[in-house]
Amino acid sequence: HSLQSAMGAATQWPLLLLGILLCRLPWTFSSTRPRSLVSMVSMRAADEDGILDGTFKEVASNLVGSMPLPGVEKEAHDAYRVGLNAQTSGDLQMAVRSYAQALRLESDPYDRSYILYNLGLCFADNGEYSKAAKYYLMAVDQNYELCSAWNNLGVLFHAQGMKAERDFRSERADALFAKAAEYWNRAASCSPGTYQDAERWLLQTGRASGDWQSDMLSAAGFR
Repeated sequence: HSLQSAMGAATQWPLLLLGILLCRLPWTFSSTRPRSLVSMVSMRAADEDGILDGTFKEVASNLVGSMPLPGVEKEAHDAYRVGLNAQTSGDLQMAVRSYAQALRLESDPYDRSYILYNLGLCFADNGEYSKAAKYYLMAVDQNYELCSAWNNLGVLFHAQGMKAERDFRSERADALFAKAAEYWNRAASCSPGTYQDAERWLLQTGRASGDWQSDMLSAAGFR
């Protein structure tokens, strides 16, 4: 069953359902399925190597148990904890249901961004790459500095561009690579030097833009 149905069963929250329709992509991502949600997740297609950032560890887990939190906020953290444990153990339907509950309860945009990001990982691991991209986009809409979501978007679009290139659809490939470059430049800008494979691709293809190149050189001691 689709994970989307699991989410629908967990909550009637209309904004979550509306989110499914946002940033709709006219294709289904069909690159190799990610291996795991734990640690780093690899997606490989022919000559293409892309690294998806793995699940974020539980945010302030010790604080949840040791500090008094407002009831709703603690419920949201508890639901997130259940979702994270389920996701790590591979129970993606339970993870989606728990994250949906956390989204219904959580109002802070920063915390919501991590829930949406992990939902994107769930859909990617289930082979639903277009839905994964939608949730990554919703995550960065809540938290523009969520570098891992930008990186994962770049990986998805780059993998699809590689597929189009192998199918001799050069215009489509160019358009997809342009989107991959846009997202990878954003990832590089908010965390220079972290996504070295992406940065290397951007430099080699002439698609690098922004200040991340000079920031990276400055960090390395070059002026």
